[in-house]
Amino acid sequence: QDLSNFTWGLAKLQIRDQELMKMVGKEVEAKLFEFSHMGLVCTIWGFASLRLATPFLSRALDHIRASNVRMTPKDSTMLLWSMATLRHDTQRELLYHHVADHVIVPGASQFQAQD
Repeated sequence: QDLSNFTWGLAKLQIRDQELMKMVGKEVEAKLFEFSHMGLVCTIWGFASLRLATPFLSRALDHIRASNVRMTPKDSTMLLWSMATLRHDTQRELLYHHVADHVIVPGASQFQAQD
């Protein structure tokens, strides 16, 4: 939670310290399985907002996909935006299908206009 909040805060303040974020990325990768889904999504969003490489992204996406936890519309849109911003290609199609099958299709009636 602390790493996620820290990353989110830096992104909101637009503090783009590459060395600091490199260290944060290493910590995220080491503690990846301790993160909640929302924590991972916010962390990925923070790196994407700062347009910084996310060395842990593939492992984080694998973890999210394998867990079968239903993501909220907000989580889904934040993650998809982050992936598009980071131009992540290797697993994009698989994750898009996962999000469509597990979030968008079953929960479409819950999406709000601003989501």
